[in-house]
Amino acid sequence: MNRSKSLFQLAVRVFILTAFFVSTFLQPHAVPPIQASYHPNYAWSYQEIDTNSTPNNDFDLELDSQGLPHIAYYSPSENKLLYRAFDGTSWELRLEIFGSMDYVSLELDSSDHPHISYYITTSGIASYTAWDGNAWSAPIPIGPIQQVHGQYTSLALSDSGIPYVAYNDFQNASLKLAILQDGAFVSQIVDDNIPSGGAFNYISLALDANDTPHIAYCAGAALDTCTELRYATWTGSWDREIVDATAGAGYNASLALSSTNIPHILYRIPGNSLQYAYKDGSTWQKIETGSDTSSSVYSALALDSNDAPHFAFFNGGELQYRFWDGSAWSDLMNPHHYEAGAHVSLELDAQDNPHMAYADDNLGSLAYARYQPAADLAIAQFWADDVDNRLVTILRNDGLGPYAGDVQIWLYVNEAYQGHSEYTLNLAAGEVFSGDLPIPSCTPPTVQVKVCLTPYGTDTDNSNNCLIETWPCDSTPPIISNLTISAITASSFTADWTTNEPSQTRLTYGTGPGRQLQTYTDATLKTNHHVVINGLHSHTAYTVQAHAENINGLRSTSHSQMVRTLATAGSPPAPPTLTVERESSSHERYNLQAQYPDTANIQRVEFLFDGTLIGTDYTPADGRFNVMLEPARSGYSREAFFSPHQVIVQAYTQTGQVFASNPLLYQPLAEPTPMQLNTISPTPEATLYIAGTTVPAGTSQLLSAFAEEYEWVCDWANGNQGPPNCNEVAGPINLMRFYVNGNMLGEDATAENGVYNYTWDLSGKSVGDYNLRFVAYGHDGSSREQTILFHIVQGQPDLQVSRVVTRQQQLFKVNVNISNSADATYPVTVTGFQDNAIGFQVVAQGFESWQVKAEPFADGQNTTATITLDPQRTLNPGEALSFHYYLVPILYRDAQSQPYIIAAFDSAINYKFNGANLVKLVNIPTTTIQDSAAPNGQSQLSASMQRAFASSDYLIITDPYRLFRLYNQNDVKTLLGNMARLASLKQGVLAYWNSDVYNKDVLDTLLQDNSLWTNRLHPNFETRGNGYVLFVGETEIIPAYTTGPYSLYWTGSDPAEYNVRDSDNPYAHNDGNGAPDLILGRILGNSASALNQGVMNSIQTDLNNSYERAEAYVGSGVGNGESGMQGDANTVTNTLTGQGYSVSKHHWEEEAFLHTTNGINFMSHDGLAHGDVDGDNNEEIILASRDDQVYYIKPYQDLLSTAFSLDFEEGDSLAAGDVNNDGVTEIIIGDRNDTIRTYNLFGTQLSSFNQNFQAWDRIAVGNVLSSNPGAEIVMADYSNSGQDYLRIFTYTGTPLGTLSITNLGYNFADHDILRTGNVSMSNPWGVDEIIFTDRINDKIVGITANGDLAFEFDIDIDRGDNMELANVYDSLLDEVIFADRDNSIRTYQIQAGTGHQVLSTYADVEEYDGLVLFNTNTFYDNIIHADRADRLRVVDLHYPDYSVSLFENSIADADLIWFQAHGWAGGMGPAINVENFPVSFSGAHPIVNAWSCTTGHYEGNGDNSIAEAFLKSGAGIYVGATEVSPMSKNSNTSRKLYRDYWTSGQDFGESFLRFKNDRWEVSEHYDWWWYLINEYNIYGDPKFDIMGDTTLNSPEHAAPLSPQTSLVLDLPMYTIESNDGIDRVEIPGGQLYQDSMQYEVPTYLHTIEIPAGQQVQDVTLTARGNLSSAFGLNLPIADMSTTGITQPRSAVSLQQLSQIAGHDWSPNFEQPFTWSVSPNADGSSSLALVLYPFYYDAAAQYVEYYQHYEFEIQTSETTTTIVNATTDQTTYPLGQPVMLDLLLRVPGEPQNLIVSATIRHAGSGEIVDGFEFAMMENLTGEGNVTLTWDSSAATAGDYQIELQLLDFDNTIVSRRFLNFTLGQALLTAQTLNVTPTHFRPGNSIQAELHFANTGDLTLDGLSVIEVQTADGQTIATFSQDFNNLPTNEPRVFSITWDSTAAEEGDYRIIAYVQYNSQSTPLLSAALSTQSKLYLPSIVR
Repeated sequence: MNRSKSLFQLAVRVFILTAFFVSTFLQPHAVPPIQASYHPNYAWSYQEIDTNSTPNNDFDLELDSQGLPHIAYYSPSENKLLYRAFDGTSWELRLEIFGSMDYVSLELDSSDHPHISYYITTSGIASYTAWDGNAWSAPIPIGPIQQVHGQYTSLALSDSGIPYVAYNDFQNASLKLAILQDGAFVSQIVDDNIPSGGAFNYISLALDANDTPHIAYCAGAALDTCTELRYATWTGSWDREIVDATAGAGYNASLALSSTNIPHILYRIPGNSLQYAYKDGSTWQKIETGSDTSSSVYSALALDSNDAPHFAFFNGGELQYRFWDGSAWSDLMNPHHYEAGAHVSLELDAQDNPHMAYADDNLGSLAYARYQPAADLAIAQFWADDVDNRLVTILRNDGLGPYAGDVQIWLYVNEAYQGHSEYTLNLAAGEVFSGDLPIPSCTPPTVQVKVCLTPYGTDTDNSNNCLIETWPCDSTPPIISNLTISAITASSFTADWTTNEPSQTRLTYGTGPGRQLQTYTDATLKTNHHVVINGLHSHTAYTVQAHAENINGLRSTSHSQMVRTLATAGSPPAPPTLTVERESSSHERYNLQAQYPDTANIQRVEFLFDGTLIGTDYTPADGRFNVMLEPARSGYSREAFFSPHQVIVQAYTQTGQVFASNPLLYQPLAEPTPMQLNTISPTPEATLYIAGTTVPAGTSQLLSAFAEEYEWVCDWANGNQGPPNCNEVAGPINLMRFYVNGNMLGEDATAENGVYNYTWDLSGKSVGDYNLRFVAYGHDGSSREQTILFHIVQGQPDLQVSRVVTRQQQLFKVNVNISNSADATYPVTVTGFQDNAIGFQVVAQGFESWQVKAEPFADGQNTTATITLDPQRTLNPGEALSFHYYLVPILYRDAQSQPYIIAAFDSAINYKFNGANLVKLVNIPTTTIQDSAAPNGQSQLSASMQRAFASSDYLIITDPYRLFRLYNQNDVKTLLGNMARLASLKQGVLAYWNSDVYNKDVLDTLLQDNSLWTNRLHPNFETRGNGYVLFVGETEIIPAYTTGPYSLYWTGSDPAEYNVRDSDNPYAHNDGNGAPDLILGRILGNSASALNQGVMNSIQTDLNNSYERAEAYVGSGVGNGESGMQGDANTVTNTLTGQGYSVSKHHWEEEAFLHTTNGINFMSHDGLAHGDVDGDNNEEIILASRDDQVYYIKPYQDLLSTAFSLDFEEGDSLAAGDVNNDGVTEIIIGDRNDTIRTYNLFGTQLSSFNQNFQAWDRIAVGNVLSSNPGAEIVMADYSNSGQDYLRIFTYTGTPLGTLSITNLGYNFADHDILRTGNVSMSNPWGVDEIIFTDRINDKIVGITANGDLAFEFDIDIDRGDNMELANVYDSLLDEVIFADRDNSIRTYQIQAGTGHQVLSTYADVEEYDGLVLFNTNTFYDNIIHADRADRLRVVDLHYPDYSVSLFENSIADADLIWFQAHGWAGGMGPAINVENFPVSFSGAHPIVNAWSCTTGHYEGNGDNSIAEAFLKSGAGIYVGATEVSPMSKNSNTSRKLYRDYWTSGQDFGESFLRFKNDRWEVSEHYDWWWYLINEYNIYGDPKFDIMGDTTLNSPEHAAPLSPQTSLVLDLPMYTIESNDGIDRVEIPGGQLYQDSMQYEVPTYLHTIEIPAGQQVQDVTLTARGNLSSAFGLNLPIADMSTTGITQPRSAVSLQQLSQIAGHDWSPNFEQPFTWSVSPNADGSSSLALVLYPFYYDAAAQYVEYYQHYEFEIQTSETTTTIVNATTDQTTYPLGQPVMLDLLLRVPGEPQNLIVSATIRHAGSGEIVDGFEFAMMENLTGEGNVTLTWDSSAATAGDYQIELQLLDFDNTIVSRRFLNFTLGQALLTAQTLNVTPTHFRPGNSIQAELHFANTGDLTLDGLSVIEVQTADGQTIATFSQDFNNLPTNEPRVFSITWDSTAAEEGDYRIIAYVQYNSQSTPLLSAALSTQSKLYLPSIVR
């Protein structure tokens, strides 16, 4: 042997067996409790027990109950017997007996007390001693002390601890067994059949479970020799037999008994291989151990928990190890321990891991080895640390066990050795260590750096011991300087620049952002770069960028520059045709047009009106340029404008020449001055009561009228941002004249506050009617007049009404006074009053003595206030009463032309007089409003209306037209009145919408900044987070959006396109950038009463001021990712508790499953069965796995054991049962290769027969025929030939019967299921019936063995569903248990020949999950669900009932309900299901947060959603997702929302909006957060938890802010939350980066407000510091599956490192921050800085964190604004051009501008294309330009336009965002045919809805037909889904209504189609019963 190698190995072993052992050996480890045998991350660990002793065969090893080793041995050098035990740290000497010893045997009793037998060589006797817990017993002779005896003693203990010793009695030539009785051993002869002088040698004793002794031994001609191997056992006498008569058989015999007491023996025959034998019945079976064991001398045998043999042996100078893997001897665990193993003792611990004691001849010691989790050192990462001038090298232990020992790290540069370092490590599994090496030198261009390790401890894998990276020597990219553009011509330019090092030359240029760039490239390396670009278009703007790439491949890019090529001369334009047209009759706006025959050479056209520049147009449309003229904004008074004017246009050519047109003289058509006239006194229909027939002398009547005329006045108070507010300002009229019955009474030319008066003398006037006429004359001679009727009446009560209307913020308080005139002659009783208005909604409200009921009309315009007095009031002459009610104003689509009138028509006084109920109509219109904001405290209604709308930040929107057509009319009136009540409480106004006339894009436009609606509301409405919107109604009332598609990376998948349906988020972003600005909610309900409940939840909460943040319910769900859900629930619980909540927390998984066994590798199509396979009178679960193993599992013990190896494939079948009637369950396999085989637990094949068994045939076992002993095998023979059969066999294959499934009328197809079970008490053929699924016919069928039908029932069955038969009710019969892959396990009882569902429980069932029954010796069975999460879970089938009651009890009085679970539209399992609603919140109105898939899909589950159910039960707010939702995003949202956003003092809606906006800003990969933001909606009032005074202040104009030029940020230190080895790191107040399969690292968002008039040009990081670093963090990976949760990435994937010198940062952000700007409605903008301060190197588990940041912010001042930016449509058919119209304003000096418009996908933010640059030269005032984009190459989806206005120096002067959609989703409901339309109750009514896809996208949807009563009550609903409806394809939905239950009367049928989150206009048809028809009489 090579001596140096030997010394090296010796040194290694000495080290390992000392320092290494103490720190790592026998420490507790997380050992997988699954299979015995080999594990790739296990290894042998070695240790010296006694360095002074090298025993021969004189030692024995045992393991105690803790798995700790004990050893007894004889030390020849010390001449004594020693006993040592390991205490977890060291070997403790516990016994020593002096003297020469041999044949030592050790056993431990149940108390782990040692018992030792040994042979004393000096006296020739055997002896025994034991420890009783206090002392060692005195030695007890085993045989007579007078005789030589005791060689080869072998000790065993009975269950009660009685020692048995087998030994050789040399003197009497016999094998004896001695048993300790009464303090002395009693011996008996086992065998004495031996030649004279012979001996019994190599004795091995074992006791079975019954304490029966078994002995293996050899008979030899002399001591220590063998002639043959024998075996003896006690059966009442000693049975002896020869195992192997081969000469020399039996050396080193080692006996072990299996769990069924079968003897196994390992022994040696000199010159042959080791022999292994076991007894099979009466025969000894022998298995060769391999020819390479032929030189084995010493060996030992043990059996694992599966009864598989393991043996250790000394062979060829090495200690070696083998085990039986089910088919062959495996040496995967072979230690190949050199010069060790002479004499070996072997034991297996409870996990089947081997332990060995052996003699180490090389070290001269007694040693010990254990197979245990071991280390795997890897070079994980290295990087250059220039600060400390070192190469930091990261070692990581990727193994399962700790590493302790020396290690060397070696550095090689270009394969040349550079140095190394040495360390002594103690490294736990998963830990990392940082070592140092010298920084390698670098010779350009690159250097190869290799770092390797040499371990001197255990390292199970050396493939990862080296890491190689190639580093560039230069890490700094070239610097580009002095980019200069020169020599510009019409078709070319020259570009020059320099680089600081030789680099390639590359220049890119293009005509618009995102457009295809052209590139010039020169690969020559140089520092001075000169490029000439030719072939350009004339008079065109180009963006130019220089690029550099050095020799190392490092690249840089310059800032872009704008280049404008020169224009070429063209022909002068021909004279234009000029026209001026008024835009509409309702606006003073005029369109000035210039039509040119040829516009090719025209660059722009300026329009001059009376010599003043009005505007400039840069883009002709069909040769026509135009601008808009608003006379008031141009400074004209009305009088001045209605006079002749001159219009001239100036056309500028491309080269700048100016051609002026001939002037056009324009005379506007003069119109009368707008004027308002309202009579005040007397009121219309006023009555004067007199006693006689003429009016007494001196009586007069004041005639009063209010009148004003209007002039144009514009308000520029908004700072020139957008158009001014131009209004008609009131002034006095010229004259008012008063007439009676056509005769002028007088006139008044002087007004007091707009009121003109005349006193009419009534003296002597007769009783009668008088016609009064009021005529107002304007200064232009125009006039307005009003006429009223005045009555003089003799006698009667004189009821008079007066009304005073006061504006209170957004409300109008109407005070009504009713009086009985003092001149009246009778008292009168007033019972009520009806008032009316147009453009308002009455607030339904109760007062102490009157009630106000809202009676809105179906037109949405008119409303009536019905006031009922309680008690009724009697008014005597001269008495009066007063009351009030409130009106809420309404916004309409045409807000400018909508009339607003209070008392538009007659009001009515209800009164009693002379016993009759009478009504008096009065007409008293109200025009003057008491308004504290008006200059004199009074205002006209129109002005007060403006103030009212401007006082509101809350729009409550619905479609009353659809409400009245869809729902009960009285319920709709109640709803609208309560909506007004909610608006009155929450500073809101109403908005009415007509979905049949306008599409959702128009509604969206009205919610954008500067719209007809938003300009009327409070300015806060247009600032982010300060505007509120509530939609009342689902998509059939107010349509929603389908957004996307989004390109999403779900876990383990390539990106796919996903849309989000039913999203309200597009309405919520009102500045075009996609992030939500409005706080938006929606009330859900399928009826007006249900919608009203959602409104009332908020009203009641506000009135009672009852929302308290005191009680919370927190629940986590079951299924994949449940541990993450539980972690989130715990975190949220802690957060809420810290905020003062009392939390009721529920982990549903802990409640729903009775037990869970983890670590079961269950795969789809594995087989599951049950039965007592090991004969212990307890059932086991049998698993036949496609990894070709059969396992048996004891679930409640969490024990999985390998039974045997077997080729089990997809399509094979498994069953189990006692088929041979031996009392033990056998395992039956249906092999797709034709055979059915029966095995016992040990893999012994008991039978096999060929039955042409094919893939997806199935087998089951049951007692289906009582005539046959044992259970029968039933085979379902699935055939493709049209006949399916059931065949019954004995286990040996004897046919017992055949049934044709086909002839019985059923089918058995692939993936159908076959079972047996006892479901009938009247089966004469057997105990069990045969049950199978019929997937083709969707049935479950049960029959007897002769084909009699036991039951059948219908059920929806899909491939991958599962079925089992089990007695789960503790009854006499089995139930059918059905596992539906739609996440439920349902129980059916068989009654009267069919199945009745009695239970249903939620479980995360996926296709091909396993289902099996399991009995624990009780009267009922358990059901076990096996899933692909490696779990067996005992399902509590009764949990749903329990969970419902538990949930309802827990949510009483809850203010917050939070749950995270797998969900669907109807609930989230298992505790919350819409079928269990309504629930009671005990008067509370909680906020409900459902962080679950599709729990916000309110149109799902047959339009019966859990979201709606919560609102109907009283929830104030419900938050849910309309789509499947990624778990990591839900986790992040649910944690941060409560901790960082919705904190004390914050309202929920605003907090949720801020959270969404921050997610938007920090999203690196837009799609995921855009998807999440769009799918989560608020259902309920977004102002729900805003209480008390919500009054908004009037807008004030703040002083201009100075732009912020610098910023210093100091971030807080990050926090760590550790759970299950995962470290969640967050920055307080920060965000998380979460993208699919990326590490979750914290980020930080900081927002700065930029004042109006400033534009951000650039943000520069000038300093970054306060760096800290840390090792050892294990961050989670964002798992974007809908069922998973964050898990650590595997070690293997961590080793995939980048080829960049330094860290492998994750994520690898290119920059330490990003910035973006969002414009605000008021001209200001928001600068968002997203910082990436946290860097994570996953391979090294290394972190760097920067806390200090300094920035410079470069802004520029600009007054140029984008007045208006719109696309000509919001939704385009595919391929249609997109036109972008811009109106710009440049005050002051002319500017040269370039319009840059980039087109991005609205989801990912990915640039798709761009508009071509548009140049606007010399613009002053206003200018128009239109850009066009060819969309023909684009796909369907949502897009965003990023609009930037640049000057010619490339400085940004303004920004704007817009959105549009490509691909029109349009479906048309064409006709509704109903027959008959006149019917008798009981007739069948046929209805057909014809509709068609008239858009250009494939559509899914729902067609709906409803039958309603005349008042809108729905009495029947029919619906039908349709999917993938192609474009231009029609469909018909037909229904039949059975009218049997109909009553006589009128009905209607309505029909509509829901699609793409909206619905078609309603179609309706009238019906009537025949009895309503009135036919003419026929006279005969």
